[in-house]
Amino acid sequence: MAEKLKGSIITLFCIGEIGMVLMNGMGLNFFTFYLTDVAMVSAALVGTIMLVGRIVDAVSVPVVGVLVEKVEMRWGKYRSWLIVGPFFTAICFILMFSNPGLDTAAKALFFGIVFTLSSVFLNIPYTSQSALIPVMATDVDDRARLSARRIQTLAVGQLIGGMVTVPLVLWLGGGSEAQGFLPAIIVFAVLQILGYQLMASTSKPFVAGRRITSGEGIVGLGDIIRQVSSNPPLLVFGLTEFFKNCTWPIIFAIGPYYFRYVANNMALLTAFLTGTTVAKLIGAAIGEGMARKMSKKTVYIVGMIVMALSLVLARVFASSAVLFTLFVSLAFAGEYISHSVNFAIYADTTVYSEWKTGKRANAIVMSVFPLTLRISQAIAGALTGFVLAMIGYTGGTQVSLEMGLRISSVGTLIPALFALLAAIVMFFYSFTEDKVVALEKEINAKKGGPVPSTSA
Repeated sequence: MAEKLKGSIITLFCIGEIGMVLMNGMGLNFFTFYLTDVAMVSAALVGTIMLVGRIVDAVSVPVVGVLVEKVEMRWGKYRSWLIVGPFFTAICFILMFSNPGLDTAAKALFFGIVFTLSSVFLNIPYTSQSALIPVMATDVDDRARLSARRIQTLAVGQLIGGMVTVPLVLWLGGGSEAQGFLPAIIVFAVLQILGYQLMASTSKPFVAGRRITSGEGIVGLGDIIRQVSSNPPLLVFGLTEFFKNCTWPIIFAIGPYYFRYVANNMALLTAFLTGTTVAKLIGAAIGEGMARKMSKKTVYIVGMIVMALSLVLARVFASSAVLFTLFVSLAFAGEYISHSVNFAIYADTTVYSEWKTGKRANAIVMSVFPLTLRISQAIAGALTGFVLAMIGYTGGTQVSLEMGLRISSVGTLIPALFALLAAIVMFFYSFTEDKVVALEKEINAKKGGPVPSTSA
């Protein structure tokens, strides 16, 4: 029997990711604002930068997977990329918040390149960390503990980021966010490097002198496309997840604009980011409880409806920063009600795949999640820039209250529409729990294994 992973090992390994969460969170929440209001890049060009960068990011996911799987350096399989990769990521993120003295076209090209490279390089240590989980945790229970602790530390990282990012930017900038972005991202980039070095150190005993087989679980883009096209439940749910994941990037990208030009108090952004993170944790707990009493489909739809309605109310009461923050936080509670069941639904679709093909395809099915996430971020990021341009927003100019409210509409009503579309598409998801159990019975009968219980 394999030795159980110590709780201290699990905690140290997962804590290492907090630095990445802080650095990436600053990129997600402030890069659009930085481009338009500090670097003075037009909103339309920002939309193009986001679109191209995220498309390359999506395509790079399976490529990075093969790279991490096939290339082994002297520090051990997978672990080596935790040592090397973060330095490249740090450089790119720091360059994202620099402001070179270039003309408009050259500056847009510069930011487009460094943003694209940052997205690709970020995938390398992230993929390596995920690949180390089954290496370190050979027991089913240990894998569950390691995965759960990872989700918990990600939430902690988001909470810390929400609380410290804006104060740190303002402090390092002497009260000016324009001057504080670069030194703040340098701090977070260094923490990202140190965190991954901690992760590499923690995983060393599990990799040193051990031969890890290559090839299994490598997922290509073609594999994902073939799996989705032959799996109707996965196709419906993948489209649902696409719409859901178009919501939050727009909300967070618009946040700095709202608190700068509508609330007229950038410091309140700290309460906004903290409140939304706390709401996510509450929503996840509520969703877990709901899933014990109703179908996962119902839980998901309810969460998306809560999100859509809350975002509409946030726009109605946008003139009040307190009510705006309250309703957007409620929207994120709704999103995480849905999010609490999404991996369970993905797991259900693997049953359909095995029933139809006779082969397990867990890795391929689960790869749909990061792929739809990247595509959603591409669309959401581009849409944010293009719509800001459409409503006439220009960085560095005096913004009227009317323009501020238009910006509020971008950050609330467009995500509300995406949440509503997610609820509508999910309505057509017909792979119920009873059908899952029935197909599991057929699969196990063919294998001669145990028949699953029909109880909830």
